[in-house]
Amino acid sequence: MKLYALVLIMLMGALANAAPIGNQKAPKGGTFKIQMDAAPTTLNALSSTDFYASEVQVKVMETLLNKNPETRDW
Repeated sequence: MKLYALVLIMLMGALANAAPIGNQKAPKGGTFKIQMDAAPTTLNALSSTDFYASEVQVKVMETLLNKNPETRDW
């Protein structure tokens, strides 16, 4: 059991120091379009219950907070 914990800790440490994935010089900004079968009923995260609203919220809110890979600050 101790061996598994040690391997897990080593793996987590290696992943924390890994280089960022993706092209860091890729252009930022623009418009992202996605095909959906229906329009979301609301974009209010507190009151939405449908699948389409959840899909939009995940794609928008996921990018609101990023961690700096050099300083590890949010």
